[in-house]
Parts: sequence; C-alpha cells; structure tokens
Amino acid sequence: MNLPHAVADTAIKQRANWNFIKRSVEKIVNDSASQRENLNILKELRQEDRTINRYLSVFKQFLKRTKKNHLYEQKDPDTVDEIVEIFIQGLDSSIIMPGGPYESLEDA
Repeated sequence: MNLPHAVADTAIKQRANWNFIKRSVEKIVNDSASQRENLNILKELRQEDRTINRYLSVFKQFLKRTKKNHLYEQKDPDTVDEIVEIFIQGLDSSIIMPGGPYESLEDA
C-alpha cells in the first residue's frame, strides 16, 4: 500500500494518510466476499466457554460486517428471525430457550 504522503510532516498530510488507510480498510470490510465470509463465521460461531454477554458481543461484531446487519437494524422480520436463529444455534446446548418469536438478539 502506498500512502499519499511518504513523509507526513504536517497535520494535513497525516490526515490525508489516515483517510487513505480508513478508506482502504472500509473497502476490505465492505467487500461482498468478506461479508459472505463473515456470515459463514456467524453460522459456525459457538458460545463455548464464553459468557452469554461475551458471545453476544462477538456475534454482533461479525454481524456488523455482513449485509444482513442493515436489514437486522431496520427490523426486517425475516432477517431478525434468521439472525436470532443463527445466534440461538450457537448457544451452549444446556441453555433452554423459551419459544419466540424474538424482536432482537437481546430479547432472545
């Protein structure tokens, strides 16, 4: 990666370099292949020895990197059901879930 300013000796040049890095990272994160990969990670993610809150936090981190996140935040009923189902499937098997439907991951 070639930064716009090899020698960032002013605040303006430093800001230009940081903006370049930010845009580069955003392109990687927003890449459709990366988003599909993150959805697959969500589907395979398990609670294991994490607390429920830590599992929820990790789950949401990957969710935010998928195309489903926008629909989930918009409360699209089908997407919410799908995401909550993926979340529940990863929970420790000793946790018994009451019947849904749930309006969010937090409700589940």
